[in-house]
Amino acid sequence: MQYENWEFELDILPDRVKGKDSYLYTGNEVTTLYGYKVAKIELLFNLDILEEIRITISCTYKELEKQLKLTSFKIEIKPYSNKTILILT
Repeated sequence: MQYENWEFELDILPDRVKGKDSYLYTGNEVTTLYGYKVAKIELLFNLDILEEIRITISCTYKELEKQLKLTSFKIEIKPYSNKTILILT
């Protein structure tokens, strides 16, 4: 997907990954994922092409790991405090 598809629902974030532009998704279409409340969605673009989605949700790592065994995305799960960050690429 290209940046133009999202530009009115994004706020600029400091770049965290070299070579990628980071944006906070401010739309209200996604509020839950696998039944867990979504705290934050970060989209990372490279040359205006969406390459990575980082979703922060309110659940434990183990709870989410059970839910994700059926998905076909390449997913990295990072536990963070009382939330979990999913990285979809």
